[in-house]
Amino acid sequence: MAFIHETSEECMKSELDLFQLAPTQTSIENSMYVEIPPLSALSPDAPLEFFITGHGEHYMDLNSTLLYMSCKIVKADGTDIDDGARVVLVNYPIASLFNQLDVTLGDHLITQNHHCYSYRAIIELILNFSGDALETQFIAGGVYKDDSTLMESTLLTPADGNENYKVQLLSASLFVKRVKVAPGVRLGHAEALLSSSAKYPIDRVGMKVYSIPAGSLVCNQENLFLGQLPKQLVIGFVDNASFSRDYERNPFNFQHCNVNFCALYCDGEQIPAKPLQPDYEHDIYVREYMLMVQASGKGMKDRPLLISQEEFSHLYCFDLSPDQGCSEHYSLIRNVNLRAEIRFAQPLPNTINMILYAIFENLIEINPTRNVLFDYM
Repeated sequence: MAFIHETSEECMKSELDLFQLAPTQTSIENSMYVEIPPLSALSPDAPLEFFITGHGEHYMDLNSTLLYMSCKIVKADGTDIDDGARVVLVNYPIASLFNQLDVTLGDHLITQNHHCYSYRAIIELILNFSGDALETQFIAGGVYKDDSTLMESTLLTPADGNENYKVQLLSASLFVKRVKVAPGVRLGHAEALLSSSAKYPIDRVGMKVYSIPAGSLVCNQENLFLGQLPKQLVIGFVDNASFSRDYERNPFNFQHCNVNFCALYCDGEQIPAKPLQPDYEHDIYVREYMLMVQASGKGMKDRPLLISQEEFSHLYCFDLSPDQGCSEHYSLIRNVNLRAEIRFAQPLPNTINMILYAIFENLIEINPTRNVLFDYM
């Protein structure tokens, strides 16, 4: 017997290593969730605010933050709805109840105002999770899977349809995970901060909405995002009435609008090289669906997407990173003019809104004097 090549090294199967143990974690001594109440009394005319105080021994695991709310649907005057009233919350209420989410770190606003938080949440849900996740953990957020053929179906009676409703928030709490770090690790961080800054890589999300008037056959939108080129861009279209919260419309009913041409232009370079040219009349849109699968990082992997090709929600996804690898490494920052060209097979019967969801690679730093620095805005 011989090696396949002289440079191939000898190895041993891990199951034959009978004398080594897994390493022991000692840097974190304890973890617990702490309930944070709202900063002020709940009011329908005031934002919901939470203030998270620092603690010398504890770090905060912000990725594990949870929001718990109790609410009910009431009439416009605040009275209880009638028994049997056919009105429900829109899908994903834990997110869709809010149109803006701001995060302030050390008196610095580190998020951007776009007033489209509900659309950000639903797009991230579609791209990042599977049906199994919706049927288990996301039930806690009021999520259900829409039937693609029943998006605009309504059970409202004429009386219900003429009634005005609102959501009354009864209680709210933020659960923040605090982590007690070993003294040696805290001391090491304090010493390192004397000569350097703590660095927190983030995927910053930018949202924009552009209106396309009825009767349009072509949409050319210049300067989608000024400055930095996003690493990923998602384009979706919703009817203006749906976007404006019409009671009888599903705000998350992304429509194809008979698009027959979709391409981006980065300083004049067309992306993709062959533009997207779906034909929805004849159900030809497999390329558009596969681009969404690849942009979600699930291409050629045994990781199911939330929606099938038959349920395709007409999101046009573009991976603008140089290697298109959905990897953990950074790419060079490019400042370019990004343009979108959309063509429609038929004149638009109604005004629609084009929703853009973009991901940017950025960095937040905390310097030795505990000032917060970031490389955007």
